[in-house]
This record gives sequence, C-alpha cells and structure tokens, in this order.
Amino acid sequence: MKIALVSADYPPTAGGVADYTCHLGHALADLGHSIQVLTSRRTRGAAGAPQRPTAVDVAPTLADWGMRSIVSAARQLGDTAPDVVGLQYVPAMYGRGGVAPAIALLPLALRRVTRARIVGVMHELALGWSLHPRRAVQAAAHRAQLGLLAWGCHRLVVTNQRYADLLRAWTHHRLAPRVVPVGANIVPSASSPHERAAMRRALGAGEEPLLGSLSPLGIGERPERLVALLRDLPSTHLALLGGLPTDARRQTTVLGLARRLGVADRIKLTGYIAPRDASCALAALDVYVHTRDVGASTRSTALVAALAHGLPIVAYRGPETAEIFVNGENIMLAPDDNPGALAERVRLVLASPALRARLSDGARRLYLRHFTWEAIARQFLEVAA
Repeated sequence: MKIALVSADYPPTAGGVADYTCHLGHALADLGHSIQVLTSRRTRGAAGAPQRPTAVDVAPTLADWGMRSIVSAARQLGDTAPDVVGLQYVPAMYGRGGVAPAIALLPLALRRVTRARIVGVMHELALGWSLHPRRAVQAAAHRAQLGLLAWGCHRLVVTNQRYADLLRAWTHHRLAPRVVPVGANIVPSASSPHERAAMRRALGAGEEPLLGSLSPLGIGERPERLVALLRDLPSTHLALLGGLPTDARRQTTVLGLARRLGVADRIKLTGYIAPRDASCALAALDVYVHTRDVGASTRSTALVAALAHGLPIVAYRGPETAEIFVNGENIMLAPDDNPGALAERVRLVLASPALRARLSDGARRLYLRHFTWEAIARQFLEVAA
C-alpha cells in the first residue's frame, strides 16, 4: 500500500512530531508499505536520517504552509496517488500562534484530486479559552481549524483518551476518534555495564542515587518540582536529559532555583544529547521522574522512552492518566495536589529493590503491549482500512 505522511516537521528538525513521523514512517515501511513523507524545505537532508534499511521517500518541497503550498501539496499527492494520507497536526507547526487556516483545508483539497483515505493524527487540539484578546482569537481559530479538519478527514486519530472525549463533546458525539498512543522518541540501544557506569559518573552521581527526566524543559513540563526533590532527598542526584535551543531561558530559571535551594551541585543539564547517548543515560538512572502537568499520559514520547528502557517510574496522576498506568505495578503515581507526595514516592522506590524490580518489569511489559512502533503502525493501518 502507498502511504503519504504529511508533517511540517521531520528530522533533522528536532521535535516530538518530527520524531513521531519518522518512526511511524519507518515502522510502516518495515511492514512492507511504500512510504512518502511530504514536509518543509527546512528539513532538507532528512532523507539520510535515520540510517535504516527501510525505504522512506522524504520530499522536503514546501516553502511554507500557506495556501500556495497547500495547493502544491495537493497536486504532488494527486500525482503520486497514495492509498492513504496521514496528516500530522499540531496547530503551532503550521502557522504563527497556531493560526493556520490553509492546513485545515488540505483534506478537502485532497478529496478533489485523490481517492486516498485521509487520516488526521491530532497531536494537539486547541489552545484553552482565555480572556486575553490574542489568546481568545487563537483559541477560536484553533477550534475552527479543527472543525474543518474533522470535516475533511475520513478518520481521526488522537493520542490520549482525554482528547477523544473533548472531540466527542465539541462535535456533540458526531466524531468517534481512535486513540493510538505515541511511541518512544529514544528507543533502547545496547550499552555495557562499563558504559553505564561511565555515564553515571558523567552525570555526577557515581554510586549515589540518580534520578532523571527526559526533555524536562518543554511546554507543560515542571522542572521546578524535579529540582525541589533534591532538597527533600539529600545525596540524590538529578539528570535533566535532552533539550532544544528554545529551552535556554527556562534552563537559566531552573539553575537559578537550584542555586537558591542549595542543590545546584547535584544537578546535570545535558542539553541536546544524541539518541544513543540518551539511551545510555536513561539506562544509567535509578528512577525516572515524570512531572508533566497532565500526568502520566499516552501522548508523552519521553515517558514511553522510560517505559521502553524498563525504568522504575514515578509520575503524577493527572487528567490524561489512562487506566493502563497501574499504581505500584508499572508506575508509581502521586496526587498532583500534594507537593510532598512526589518525594515520598521516590524515596519509597529508592529504598526497595523489590519494588524497583517490579516497576521495571511492569514498565517493560506495558511498553511491549501498547507502545512499540510496530504496534502503533498496525493500529494506524487499522484506522486507515
């Protein structure tokens, strides 16, 4: 089957949706399908990333995502005649402030030039309502775009149950989106005990307990709660793994807080880290701590990376925490409204090798059951059928 994936971001451009599109494309190719990726010109050179034996044809041909580019995209897809088009949607990828009416019209344009089944993958929905005039305009635009996309697509995919419930409510139950979780942005790479020990030293821990979190400075993350853990857990170290150039201001804020709390000497911020090194760093952790504001969620590629590495995980229970996250079996969940509860859970996990082993085994089994890229690709194909 010929499948076209449309995404504004694709490697080497860094980002969650770029990684998702890349991994999904290669997983679909591994299953024997012909894959084309239509993306932005800024991703030129992406055809060589990652180095994989499967064939993914990357076409970085679109200058922007205005109406001219949308017409061009429709023509290109009309010429290649795919059986399925998978549109990766995050409002902010396609327009300033997420105001991008042209991308919302692409599914309707594709219906005129191709017989492809159009699957909209909704990684984000819309900005929340606000009394601030600019944010209110953005929120209204996002909802209008979402309506056009829903009208033009044959099928919709969301990455968590909360998004599915919101879409049903906004459309008065006219839509029934399929929940398909995301996969890991860092997949496990083999590392030796010597390499892991060297990584622990590089992260400042040595033999002392090492906590860590992946991409902890992004939108929705709360690194200040990670820093506060060190105040409550003496001799424990913290590795903040990965990051983007846009994180610089928040990095300065986090380091300032660490100095005020007197724990700066026990924190290591790595900045961007190559995937294999990131995998080694994850494997070197004693406990992974997830402080995303929505809780443990099936749309967090970083959390899934921790599951893939079989790490004992401590996270908040939030509005997107699905039933598959079972407290004490594959994760330790802390109530979000209790600041001290996170440290209590981490202390409990560090103190019990048996609990760490149970959480580690449960995390790995959960990953293999729900979150491998092959499983996600097969679910995508089921939706597109």
